[in-house]
Amino acid sequence: MKYFILLFLCFPFLGYCQIEETFEYDGLQREYIYYAPEDVPENAPLVFVMHGYTSSNQFISSYSGFNEIADVHKIAVCYPNGTPDNFGTNHWNANLTISERDDVGFLSALAVFLQQEKNLSADHTFACGMSNGGFMSYTLACQAPDVFKAIASITGTMSGADWNDCDSNNPIPIFQISGLEDNTVPVDGSMSTFGGWGGAPDYITVNDFWKEKNQCTETEVVQLSEVIDAIYHKNGINGNQVWLYPITNMGHTWPGVWSINQFGINAADEIWKFFSLQIENPTSTENFLNDELKIFPNPTFETINVKANSDLNTSFVIYNLSGTIIAQGILNASHSSIDVSRLNQGLYFLKVQNKAFKFQKL
Repeated sequence: MKYFILLFLCFPFLGYCQIEETFEYDGLQREYIYYAPEDVPENAPLVFVMHGYTSSNQFISSYSGFNEIADVHKIAVCYPNGTPDNFGTNHWNANLTISERDDVGFLSALAVFLQQEKNLSADHTFACGMSNGGFMSYTLACQAPDVFKAIASITGTMSGADWNDCDSNNPIPIFQISGLEDNTVPVDGSMSTFGGWGGAPDYITVNDFWKEKNQCTETEVVQLSEVIDAIYHKNGINGNQVWLYPITNMGHTWPGVWSINQFGINAADEIWKFFSLQIENPTSTENFLNDELKIFPNPTFETINVKANSDLNTSFVIYNLSGTIIAQGILNASHSSIDVSRLNQGLYFLKVQNKAFKFQKL
């Protein structure tokens, strides 16, 4: 993978400059904008902000308000850029039928790269997006919860494929902001199934799905403004929460910098408030197979480390998703890491001490 600086993007009317860079994934140079204040600390949180269908990372960076969030709260922000779909339109492949692009792999690999390159927190990496970017955020919640610890969707929903196939074993905090007058992504679930977009039910049912997945036991309704009765599902697994902001009289837009007086909120402020909960109630990125065995990191570029409280003298086997043995060997006190650098990108199962663990090779 390679990393290049392309050009400076300056928005004097917003008071900042930022750098657009590229990251090679799957043989393609992918574009992204990275922004962080000069005094951002080591191990700072990282937020991915994804644009909508037909849009770009430059555009969402100009209106989302997340550079201001970064300046105030000392975090890093990544604005990745989509690629053309089968019709030549810039998009994110949220398990749609209009594209073969592996955006889950790209976004996961880019996140791990930035964590390592910029000394950012793997525990506090989050994703959010507008419209198609919101769809993609749900896809990451379903398929990459080990990388992205919470997601927020603005006027998006789950694609039909994600609704039908989302792994029910992945509890992850979810925040949805929906305009009740949205004709592009209707809240009643009536979006066309063409291209794989539609297929999920109404926004309340989707929200309840995540509430139940996170096993939230408390619900609170708070009036935030004249047009927002916020719904907070709390006390879930690991302290997870699931939020829903239905906004009366709002269509397909990002409430915030250009419309705060109309809706009473700035979406970036609310999203960061939600993500901050995960920092206040951290969960481990290490994966426990039992009380004594830990396996990390996941996903990984080169190695899987196995840590145990007692001496390791055991075998391991790696299977692909079809059940074929890909690699095997012995773990002991002097050899507690597994080289997976030669594996193709994708998902695999690692079996250690009669326990099976799924990991992603980037």
